[in-house]
Amino acid sequence: MYYEINVSKLVKRSGVVERYEHYFATAERSITSTKELKVIYDHFVELFPEPEFNLTVTNYEKIGHFIDVKTI
Repeated sequence: MYYEINVSKLVKRSGVVERYEHYFATAERSITSTKELKVIYDHFVELFPEPEFNLTVTNYEKIGHFIDVKTI
């Protein structure tokens, strides 16, 4: 399981409606606990303030299964 923080930046173009576009996201192995998430998220809120930036958090879960290769 890991958490991804996605940072989007408000883009302003003349004649186009303002919208948030992907700026960057944390790597899959960067945040693996809620304790780490809270520390990093709080830091990102300071580094990337609203309304210029928008932060979203996604929790991803991975499931693995051992297999007996001899039976394949």
